[in-house]
Amino acid sequence: MATIQVVLEADLLRAADRAARREKINRSALFREALREHLERLAARDRERRDREGFVRYPDSLDEPGVWDKVADWPRPRLKRSVENEVPVRSPRPTSTPKNMPKTAPQSASHAPVQPSSTPMKLPHVTRRRPATSHCAPSS
Repeated sequence: MATIQVVLEADLLRAADRAARREKINRSALFREALREHLERLAARDRERRDREGFVRYPDSLDEPGVWDKVADWPRPRLKRSVENEVPVRSPRPTSTPKNMPKTAPQSASHAPVQPSSTPMKLPHVTRRRPATSHCAPSS
């Protein structure tokens, strides 16, 4: 790194010192960061100027989109399929245990292994009651 001398007004120097303390960096790091950001803004401004000059020199023609439409590979629309004749397909359950899995779960001291039942488990029938008052009914 090179060392340079810079002449600043007193109020600008005080503002820089306050900013450096607030950011917890030294004054040199603050000036380096500010100079980098300023140089990036200058470079972006230069790129935008060159782009504007290029668009002025080579303006878009009105027929250009039509030329591209002729050669573009547009996605084809998907056809809607009728769902009324389709039947949902379930995947079959595995009938055997994979080779690397044990046939039964390891037994712990307090629990015996659960044996599969041949009869399905019956669940209790649950009915829903309607609320006594309807919150959606219009009030009279």
